Amino acid sequence: MKINEDLSILFWLKREKGTKDGRVPIYVRITVKNGKPDGFSSGKKIHPDFWDAKTGPDRACPDYQFINSYLTKTKADLEKCYNPLTASHKKITAAMVKDGYLPKTASKMTLYF
Repeated sequence: MKINEDLSILFWLKREKGTKDGRVPIYVRITVKNGKPDGFSSGKKIHPDFWDAKTGPDRACPDYQFINSYLTKTKADLEKCYNPLTASHKKITAAMVKDGYLPKTASKMTLYF
């Protein structure tokens, strides 16, 4: 999903990492205009039968509300990380946005501000 002209966030299933119960992890891909994409695992899993590549989770999914609210919040949080970077940097990368979002790399955020 394109957030604005320069930032795009895509949620996709990594089917090769499926579990025995058939669920697969949802991955997040961040792309900043004319740059190399970066991504990470959301930590959430869904059965592929309940996933549409264009619209995301199907309403018939038992975990629809939980997964959909997570995806919505993730998009908003990534945009919150992206916006301050645009004010202080000429070139922004997907890795910079990811580093600002992920808690385990929060200490790196000071490098960008």
